[in-house]
Amino acid sequence: MLICLSIITDKEAISTLNALQTNQSSLRSTDQRGKSIHNILRYLSFLNVQLDQIDKLNIIHVAGTKGKGSTCAFAESILRQYGYKTGFFSSPHLIEARERIRINGELLSKEKFVDYFWQCYNVIHDGVQNSTDEVS
Repeated sequence: MLICLSIITDKEAISTLNALQTNQSSLRSTDQRGKSIHNILRYLSFLNVQLDQIDKLNIIHVAGTKGKGSTCAFAESILRQYGYKTGFFSSPHLIEARERIRINGELLSKEKFVDYFWQCYNVIHDGVQNSTDEVS
């Protein structure tokens, strides 16, 4: 199922993205907790992304209960001041989903967000539909 990108709005992309999210009670009731890594690996393979490509990235993962967003924003700013290229992903967003992703300090435009979302969504959706693996 391919979605025509020219007629899909950012609201439709966000609606589809939100429909993909599961909450903790849904995970418990369907016992999907242990399958998330398997699913991520499957989805990456559909997108032709290899783990060794990800392993080559320099990643800072910030966890905890308070101050993650501020810490990441400071780290990103410092790295950019020293000439490093940065990618930033955070969750949750404050106002809109594309806030979660910044490349070199810049939000993705709505057009790029929608385009990249549908590119990935279509490839993964088709991969799941055509896969002989059990869908998790």
